[in-house]
Amino acid sequence: MKSSTIKEMIENSVLLYPNNIAFYEKENKEYKGITYNELYCDMVNLGNKLIDMGLKDKNIAIIGKNSYEWGLSYLTTVCGVGKVVPLDKELKKEELDKQLNNLNVDLIIYSKEQEKKLDHNKYKTIRMQDEMKELIKEGSNLDNNYTNTYIDPNNVAVYLFTSGTTGNSKIVMLSNKNIMHNINNIDQFIKIDETDRFFSVLPMNHTLECTGGFLTPLSIGASMIHLDSLKYIQKDMIKTKPTIIIGVPRVIDLFDQKITNEIEKKGKTKLVKTARFITNFVPSLKRPIFKDIHESFGSNLKTIIVGGAPVDPLVSKRLREYGFTILQGYGLTECAPLVAGNSYNNFKDDKVGHPLRDTDIKVINTNSDGIGEICVKGPQVMLGYYNNEKATKEAIDEDGYFHTGDLGYVDKSGFIKIVGRCKNVIITSNGKNVYPEEIEVEINKSKYIKQAIVSAKDNIITVEIVLTEDIQQKIKEIPSFKEEITKIINEYIKEINSKLAEYKKIKKVELRDKPFEETSTQKIKRYVK
Repeated sequence: MKSSTIKEMIENSVLLYPNNIAFYEKENKEYKGITYNELYCDMVNLGNKLIDMGLKDKNIAIIGKNSYEWGLSYLTTVCGVGKVVPLDKELKKEELDKQLNNLNVDLIIYSKEQEKKLDHNKYKTIRMQDEMKELIKEGSNLDNNYTNTYIDPNNVAVYLFTSGTTGNSKIVMLSNKNIMHNINNIDQFIKIDETDRFFSVLPMNHTLECTGGFLTPLSIGASMIHLDSLKYIQKDMIKTKPTIIIGVPRVIDLFDQKITNEIEKKGKTKLVKTARFITNFVPSLKRPIFKDIHESFGSNLKTIIVGGAPVDPLVSKRLREYGFTILQGYGLTECAPLVAGNSYNNFKDDKVGHPLRDTDIKVINTNSDGIGEICVKGPQVMLGYYNNEKATKEAIDEDGYFHTGDLGYVDKSGFIKIVGRCKNVIITSNGKNVYPEEIEVEINKSKYIKQAIVSAKDNIITVEIVLTEDIQQKIKEIPSFKEEITKIINEYIKEINSKLAEYKKIKKVELRDKPFEETSTQKIKRYVK
């Protein structure tokens, strides 16, 4: 059922699936379920109390780890109280202060881990769990001024800070219309129903997780499972038996590595390789033959959705051969976030898919290879950047196209290929374009490498590499090992160079001791020193 607002969407789901589990929350090492009815009662009571506190039409910020209370705070705000401001829980106090100063925030709802970051004298605050429970109780005794609130789908509903990979965040204004266009049309790429269980790995303030892993399951009566800790991810998956997981390439790589390591440990590499080849001709045999692999992730996992950065096509192919469906998509915070995606029966592992319904793509300023900047026009494109008319005009042209800053092209089958960011492209002395991200995907395949950045230093194509923690620890214990690993890395880069055109070859390798700073979704902040 299509809805025009998140409020309408939630009310429809409560009506259709009152006793379905909306959230699975870990409590005393076990997961308990919270039904749609229970969720809605908490929303109404909390909403009544927040309105009673004078917070109608105000900006309410949320900061904390993924939890039922985080989801409740978001839904209560956006469905009848005011505008919601999801914040990154990894922000340092100085960064948080800077963001809060850029936007007039009237209330901060936070989890206890964030306590010391907040100026409780400057801001009105509510701590999740204990303080929130009390407010819900108090709200149950108040007049109901919450449920009859009218929501205009075209007005600002959410303020989102961009991830700031350049060190400068802007504030994106999204409406219900923007967000609901994503949710109402997700069936173009993936089929979900009320029996599905979404496993939440990414932070909920991230647009991909918020729209795809939080709001989308609630639109269809499905469930959301909050990961307690990455340390226990496999145990939690076995307990909760999720059907769908949304992640970034780093998460997908961890799945792949875990499977590969187990196969190698059991000495079954050749056997599995043969089985993968055979099951490609008889797909129905994949899950029975690779039953052990599926059981290690809870037995029911069927779909892995990945976005946020390029995915290694070989990893996607390998996981698909084990019986998992891998769907790569493409989006940006400014598009709520979905722009394009691959679907079950129509996919290309080296492309990000076809445009979402009612979405128009144009490619501008193309070079001789047909590569140019991807521009997007559709109902999901943001209202603009808050209090920044100049940036808004630079981002959205007179025809309504949002200029993504991503370089790519659309192939003959209508699939979009992203090759890199406009600001990252290296132009060589002979006028050739080098896209660092394409090379970085290859470099990051090494089990010794945690991070890699390709750039031009003094007109020389250079890669800066951060080794994995275990390798760095070994170097500390055995200093002479640094010479050995340096030789291994140089040989590895030499192998990669052999597959690259001359103008793309890496000429210099630098090993870094200090890791690059990352966003909460593990994107490197390339220009932050």
